[in-house]
Amino acid sequence: FSLNDAFLSNLSSGMSSDLVGDNFTSKNYFPMLKVRKFKSDKSAQRFGLNLSYSNNSTKVTELDSITNANVTSTDKYSDLGLAVSYGVEKHFNGAERLSTYVGIDGTIGFNSISHKYTEPGASEKQSQFGFGVGVKAFTGMDYYFIPKVYLGLELGYGLGFNSYGKVKYSTTPSNVGDPKDNGTTSNDLTLTPFVSPTFRLGYRF
Repeated sequence: FSLNDAFLSNLSSGMSSDLVGDNFTSKNYFPMLKVRKFKSDKSAQRFGLNLSYSNNSTKVTELDSITNANVTSTDKYSDLGLAVSYGVEKHFNGAERLSTYVGIDGTIGFNSISHKYTEPGASEKQSQFGFGVGVKAFTGMDYYFIPKVYLGLELGYGLGFNSYGKVKYSTTPSNVGDPKDNGTTSNDLTLTPFVSPTFRLGYRF
């Protein structure tokens, strides 16, 4: 098992590999923080949130053979992700410390990545935006190893749709290089089983 959220992992992995390059890996796939609100002993609402940001910056200083001076260039990669979810759960009578349930929830997610290269007198920037929606049916169980504190596990099937915009380019000054956008957009639709996350730790108050 892994701790990755299946929906967020699929959304993140579909971003342009050419843009993020070999030195930066998108990190916006960690498990969502979830909160439950019990309406009764047998029904609950669930709310989820994931807000993640990662940044990698590399500076290189080299000697310019023409001016015989040190020149510094900067490579900066950034990745911003946001996802929210809402769902409902139906709980059943389990054993003394075991609670079992079924449910369904929906998720909306956004992902934005960018790369900016800067050197004296010039810069180049690339960026891309991704959007996804997903719905999943699940079953799960919580084991209360001490009162009101539990370990949980979920599994089920999820359907997700992701859409990715074209990679946008800009340069400074504007006549440097080829600033044309790549003109490519893509979509993907996935139906997949999942186990999420490995063992969930939670508490009830």
